[in-house]
Amino acid sequence: MRKAIVPILFICFLIPALNAQESQNNSLSRNNGYLTGKAWKEWPEDLKTGYIIGFYDGLRYPSSVSNLDTELFHTSLNYGEIRIEADSFFKEGINGPLPIFVALRYISQKAKGATTSELEEYLTTVRKVYAEQIK
Repeated sequence: MRKAIVPILFICFLIPALNAQESQNNSLSRNNGYLTGKAWKEWPEDLKTGYIIGFYDGLRYPSSVSNLDTELFHTSLNYGEIRIEADSFFKEGINGPLPIFVALRYISQKAKGATTSELEEYLTTVRKVYAEQIK
């Protein structure tokens, strides 16, 4: 019985330590509670596509978007094209701390024909907002 207690105690102390490590890693992939480009860049392609599908399915559920202008996210691009565009968006290091939904809005607006200056104005604004959130 005594020999069994040592491994049990070890596991009991190990689990909170691993959980703390995961929380720390998770917080580095979030900004103001939102998943960011850091998380995006670590994910395999199928998880990225699944996230995009879930995001757009969520836009269709009225109660989850009560204060969100869903038109900002509508696009004619398919999920694979959106994933490729998001990969490109997050390749720029300055976009890494931005939430994934920022990239999805940027991609949608770009696909709808927003001008370079409109897109840059949007990015300047959100970079400022989310840079302040990190501090």
